[in-house]
Amino acid sequence: MDYWVIIPEGIVQEIEAKCLKNVGKFTIQSLLDDLKKFTRNDLEKLDPLLFEFYKSEIDYLEPDNIKRALNKRPDNGVYLKKNARLLDLLTAYTFSKNWIDTLKYFEIPEKDIQKRKVKVEDASNTKRAIDKEKKELFFDSQFYNAEWYVLTPFFPATTYSSITEKLPLKLIEKGDQFAKLKFDDQIELYWFDYGIAVWCAKVEFSLQKIFEFSLRRREFFKHILDGNHSIKQATKEIIEIIHKKNNHLIDKTSLNSYALSIFHLLDSSWENKTRLDALKLFSNPSMLYANHREIILERGLSNEVNDLLSKAELDYLSSGIFNQEFESFSIPGIIEGFATWAGVSFHIQNKEKCLPCYNFIFFEVLLQSFWALISHYKNLTLSNHANFVKEHYIKNDIKKHISKIFSVLPREPIVMRLFKETIINTSRIDKLYQEFKELSEI
Repeated sequence: MDYWVIIPEGIVQEIEAKCLKNVGKFTIQSLLDDLKKFTRNDLEKLDPLLFEFYKSEIDYLEPDNIKRALNKRPDNGVYLKKNARLLDLLTAYTFSKNWIDTLKYFEIPEKDIQKRKVKVEDASNTKRAIDKEKKELFFDSQFYNAEWYVLTPFFPATTYSSITEKLPLKLIEKGDQFAKLKFDDQIELYWFDYGIAVWCAKVEFSLQKIFEFSLRRREFFKHILDGNHSIKQATKEIIEIIHKKNNHLIDKTSLNSYALSIFHLLDSSWENKTRLDALKLFSNPSMLYANHREIILERGLSNEVNDLLSKAELDYLSSGIFNQEFESFSIPGIIEGFATWAGVSFHIQNKEKCLPCYNFIFFEVLLQSFWALISHYKNLTLSNHANFVKEHYIKNDIKKHISKIFSVLPREPIVMRLFKETIINTSRIDKLYQEFKELSEI
């Protein structure tokens, strides 16, 4: 596929200022040297997107490439194959103020010069063409592979060991204070002895666009919480079994009321700052469609919606994300990660120096078990079940268990300490716990 590639006017001006200071006195080689220096030192600051797309090609320019770049240039861009070299483009644009003389300099015949005098489109059409091609160039080269974990708690109000009836689950591990059960190859259940259980669903995929994940996430959450997903059905079955055996728990238990996303980026086409901004979006992908909810509800996944979300994604990744809601637990060269109230995302750069992915997932499972438990305690207290709450709280020694969430072990790795601190801050579990204690007077 061929592309029209448009170099922003700001870059043209910078090239003229830094590479064409001595107009008429430079040689092809001196121009190439100046352009390479400009590309390495200045281009990334001016246009990170353009730099990322072409940076692997910056050392391979030959004088003949300049002629090829100049050979099919209309007024609005350079016509070239997708793998054309960045310096071909930059070189062509250095001569944009003196195009006819440039063509003559490279001995382009006069008849071909006349053919290249193309009528310029009106400004609005040109702008749309630039935006469209910029998106196509960016997304065509973009990819990512990921593991996605979805956590959703519920309150059975009893322990797994107290259930004698057959459940749609298989016990695969009995840990300290919890049982780990398998539903299928993608879904597991952590059932804690203090009466809370957390589903953990794992999904693996490879995609090109972040907004594709944001829409998948939105639909998956809706399916789990309000639809007929197998997690929802299994939760209802478990609760029904508990109610048949324990009538006094009928108005104490709860189904899934929320879901949390943990995004583990395995591999991608992004590098450096762009990858960091992508991770921010993965931790809270609803940012991409926050301003288009009504259109999505009205028109579904139409071409118009895709265009709107593509533009939002491109704007975020090219301009950067400076929202203060993102808290980082990154350690350069080891792990990159962010957390918000909406979810967590991370990319392990060095597996030998970092902890296994499971450590991060399990801590989040543990934290969500207490978050869901305390939240449900508040609801029960407000529903005239304060005595049940106090009894359950004291009997299961919740104060002791929840204190472990906030504690740091003497030899705990710094990467885990930083992760814990970030997750606790963004979950606001400390505030929730304090509100509950004040409400229940525990």
